[in-house]
Amino acid sequence: MYGVRALKDLWNKYSPRPLIACSAMSAEELASVTSTDCRKRSNLEVHQQRAAKRRKTRAQTAVATAQQEFSETSIYTANGLRHVRPYPYTYRTNARERWLDRSVEEVLRREFRMHSNEHLRKRLAAGRVLINGEKCTPDRKLIRSDKMVSHVHRHEAPVRDDPIRVIHEDEGLIVVNKPPSIPIHPSGVYRHNSLTFMMKREFALYDLKTLHRLDRLTSGVIMFGKSHEMVTKVMAAFKEHTMQKTYLARVIGEFPVYVLFLVCSSVLWVFMYSRGSQITIN
Repeated sequence: MYGVRALKDLWNKYSPRPLIACSAMSAEELASVTSTDCRKRSNLEVHQQRAAKRRKTRAQTAVATAQQEFSETSIYTANGLRHVRPYPYTYRTNARERWLDRSVEEVLRREFRMHSNEHLRKRLAAGRVLINGEKCTPDRKLIRSDKMVSHVHRHEAPVRDDPIRVIHEDEGLIVVNKPPSIPIHPSGVYRHNSLTFMMKREFALYDLKTLHRLDRLTSGVIMFGKSHEMVTKVMAAFKEHTMQKTYLARVIGEFPVYVLFLVCSSVLWVFMYSRGSQITIN
């Protein structure tokens, strides 16, 4: 059992409310209150320490992963476009819900755009596509526990070679101006030519948290969180609608005055898709 003095010392060490006098409280009551308060403080400290350790480990892993990714290929520019040299790449994925009870051939055609039967069968025969580490036939049905591995030679689409301008940066946040034609995250034919990869390569920021998104063809402000506290703060602001996004469109000509709704009857067509440019064809 703790004495009164020892319990008082524990209280003053772990409680945010210093205990000046305890003459009106019995030793049993003081022991009960002190023990509960100490457990709460101890649990909070353990939780904070574990969270900090996880963030540190994640940051170290992100640096190692980025260095490995950079060694895959190299970047070059030509005619105002940023190109990625083709490189070998391995897709690894679990069978998705929409793939279940469908053949490997059908999934590869629809999901991975492999339209040639001859090319697909050659890849399967050569072991370039594996299910659970083994070769398979084109008509093999996928089940929930399947793991697919596909070895490919990846060719990324070029993007505009516009600089990424930093608008603001502090300890918890970095704000940049995203050029058009660049996606935020790796997707489809874009990986090294995505904004998150560019932030790693050009600014050595390996563990950023994307706070919001813009479409690939849209240019504008993008915020990345550098600390857990800032990410929580900004996401709460979006949720409470105290932070908003405004989109501006540049057009040729002038809109009619005093018109609330404007209907566009022209056909919108994509021109130079890789550059992020669009034109209107009447």
